[in-house]
Amino acid sequence: NRLLTAVIVLGSALVVGLSALGITLALRAQVQAQSAQRFGQEAERLESLIFKAHSLPLHDIRPLRQMVEMRLGHLEQDLARQGRWSQAAGRLALGRGYLALGRPETARPHLEAAWRLAPEPDAAHALGLALARIYQDEVEGLHGPLRERRKAEVGQELRDPALELLKRARNLPLESAAYVEGMIALVEDRPNEAQRRAREAQAQLPWFHEAWILEAEALRVEASLALGRGDHAAAQAALDAGGAVLVQALEIARSAPSVRLAEVQRRMLQFQLRTDQGRASLEDHAAVLAAVDQALKTDPEHPKILGFASAAHRRWGARQMERGEDPQASLDAAIHRARQGLQQAPRDNALLNNFGTALRYRATWAMRQGRDPRPDLAQAQHALQQALERPRFRDFLLNNLGCCYELQAEWEEAHGSDPTAAARKAVDCFEQASAIRPWVGHRSSQGMTLATLARWERRQGRDPQPTLALALNPASFQAHLAKASVLLDRADHLKAQQRPMEPDLAAASIHLERAATLSPQAGAEAARLRARLQRMRSGQG
Repeated sequence: NRLLTAVIVLGSALVVGLSALGITLALRAQVQAQSAQRFGQEAERLESLIFKAHSLPLHDIRPLRQMVEMRLGHLEQDLARQGRWSQAAGRLALGRGYLALGRPETARPHLEAAWRLAPEPDAAHALGLALARIYQDEVEGLHGPLRERRKAEVGQELRDPALELLKRARNLPLESAAYVEGMIALVEDRPNEAQRRAREAQAQLPWFHEAWILEAEALRVEASLALGRGDHAAAQAALDAGGAVLVQALEIARSAPSVRLAEVQRRMLQFQLRTDQGRASLEDHAAVLAAVDQALKTDPEHPKILGFASAAHRRWGARQMERGEDPQASLDAAIHRARQGLQQAPRDNALLNNFGTALRYRATWAMRQGRDPRPDLAQAQHALQQALERPRFRDFLLNNLGCCYELQAEWEEAHGSDPTAAARKAVDCFEQASAIRPWVGHRSSQGMTLATLARWERRQGRDPQPTLALALNPASFQAHLAKASVLLDRADHLKAQQRPMEPDLAAASIHLERAATLSPQAGAEAARLRARLQRMRSGQG
């Protein structure tokens, strides 16, 4: 019977197929279980080594870090020889290792692969932590509208998936549930809840220094939010409380770079607060550098710590220039620290922007001393153009690059060279920056560039009025100063031709008054230009 024979054959094939499938599934489950155990144990060993090193008295942890990195490299080579059923466990182990080293960016691709291959709670936990830490780095040091804008920019990529993953890992018994809830609250900008949960985690796991860092980070977020509201007293109180928390963290983890870095960040935000208040002192600057020195004892090559060291020197150099003091030593130190950081992280946009800014400040000081700023400007332009190959901090980078071209144009105009090419590059940068983030600073700098171009046009016998009309930003004291300067230049030209100059002098006076009203920073330059105006009216200059 052909039909009966066909049914028997088909049934036999089905039985064989189901048996093979069952064997395959059982084999896959066995391999996955063995891989999870083997790779998980290796991750736990590496985490334990790092924890013990961090608990020792203050010392250089680079030998330990190098050993862990070597073992992670061997683990990755081993994983490449394994079949696909071992990949999820191996990637999770690699991600956990890099996360324990404080390198969430390096951990991220491994953890994303682990989550794709096996969307289990432990992978969700590790990847959620990595994304949350990267997100906190993205908004570090920002407050007010800048912070809100940056949150919006990186929210979909970092904050939203971090929250979803951490919520999936809420009941995972790897760490205190309170710690996970605290991380969720921190990412959601609920610093009070994050502090409460951090203290719960500290009580449950008194050896877990990350719980103290969580509380300190929550207090730093509270300070940033207070700064955004203009509440300096509340910001200072939160920073003081964060300092007390980090003292406790250091009792547990004296050589943990993450704790030392948190203290550098806290002192840097305090320095920023004092700068905003116009009260930044040498003692505030020294406090940041003291924290940096201690942090670098744990890892002299840590790019983030070196970045904060560079930023502290750069900010102090800018403060010195504002007061008419020589900033050369501070700016040299800022450039040196940035170069050290870039040796470890050559594609880090924060370091490249800091490096370019310090070089630009040094070029500005050189110009004021009558020296050629172009060597420093060329280095700064190269670094900033490198950073613009990536999207992070794009508007800051464009503004910084535009300021470099503006300085170049100013130097060329003052020394009889045509500044048009540099000025056009500057204006293009400022327009691109304004398209990303409308800000008076971008337009002010653009106005100063156009004023430089207008001075050149006047000296070439061309009418500068169309360019001057573009230059004026009513909300920018710099633009008013620039226009007053150009009007005085034109009045000089009219005087030489024995033509009436009073309309230009009157207009210059109005712009000087407006500049002084807009900002106290206009004071010295406005006074200089006003004295020139009075000399011209009296016939002395």
